[in-house]
Amino acid sequence: SLAYSNILAEWLTSNKQSRVYIPEEPFPHAALVRGGRLKHFSSISLDSFNTEFKTPCIVFTGHPSLRFGDIVHLIELWGNSSNNLIVFTEPDFPYMEALSPYQPLAMRVVYCPIDTSLNFSQANKLLRDLKPKNLIIPQSYTTPPPLLKHRTDLVIDCEATVFSYKRNNVIKLPIKRCFERIDIESDVKSLPQLASNLLPVEVRSGVSIATVTGTLMAKDNKFKLQKLTKSQMHELTSESPTHTLPPINYTW
Repeated sequence: SLAYSNILAEWLTSNKQSRVYIPEEPFPHAALVRGGRLKHFSSISLDSFNTEFKTPCIVFTGHPSLRFGDIVHLIELWGNSSNNLIVFTEPDFPYMEALSPYQPLAMRVVYCPIDTSLNFSQANKLLRDLKPKNLIIPQSYTTPPPLLKHRTDLVIDCEATVFSYKRNNVIKLPIKRCFERIDIESDVKSLPQLASNLLPVEVRSGVSIATVTGTLMAKDNKFKLQKLTKSQMHELTSESPTHTLPPINYTW
């Protein structure tokens, strides 16, 4: 990822983008790596890592739970010395609970949460740049806080059509799409695949249709049509004995 940061410039500021096309690195870490001041390793199990690292050490938590990943080994390796330091940067994670399995712990602990959320000024600037047609936000973002009614800067100001909501509210959105794209199951691991069992019939030149019976799965606003399994068929018929399933294949 350090190498890619010097060539993938589309997400950089214009000043750093210009450095990509001239003999100059956009980030200072490239010079540190070239000079041997910054070292990076693909795994802590490498012999080069064990010979290169020196104590005292500062550890930035990878996963804030401290339950898996390289951080588990690093705490066991350096946790017995107060000269070492562990830094937590995740604002929404109880770091004292994360440290509880490692107690007693001699290494020092610093909690420096980094809040990556947008403030109102940044959000309004982003909306001006993106120019969305519709915007869905909590109702609390449309009016100043009750105790700071004069702070009109603490609201979302957008020229788009705004749909605000409260907790447990149901809102209607002006989505006029009549069709959705659906992927048909074709995974080799799930034989027989639904796609391979379709029997298209040509109704006119260049136009073929096929009927299908399956299970429609919806996840993350994506739709996938899967083949009915035997357990699903049994479940459907057992819930309603009088209910008959549509045929897998239709005859024209």
